[in-house]
Amino acid sequence: MRHMDFRREIMHSFWQGILRFFILQQAGTSPIYGGRLKKQLQEMGYDLSPGSLYPLLHVLERGALLHSRVRIFKGRARKYYDITDGGRALLAELQAELAGIMARVLPQAPATDLSQPRSDAAPPPTALADNNKVL
Repeated sequence: MRHMDFRREIMHSFWQGILRFFILQQAGTSPIYGGRLKKQLQEMGYDLSPGSLYPLLHVLERGALLHSRVRIFKGRARKYYDITDGGRALLAELQAELAGIMARVLPQAPATDLSQPRSDAAPPPTALADNNKVL
């Protein structure tokens, strides 16, 4: 039983980092909002609830990696997130680190289209627990 708990903890930590990395990467490309991120993740096979996604956005904003602004879209307020200079610097550092790590742990990995889920991959987690919260 302990093995499964430890495995779950490792997977949780991994996916937490990947989600934060993905959010920074998307915000570094163009301003983002929660609904668009949720849709992008769903298209890749990941189902993240708004109650999980928005706290991640808020954590990144409190950490000064994202900055938000509200705009009206079709009569409704929508919060857009832009990457900050600090977020852009961290993103560049993470990209370099990840490239180096992946080159070592996956030296023979072919280039893949990351916008499509792999058919041979384990199914993505639909929810991750963080301090008793669903992510």
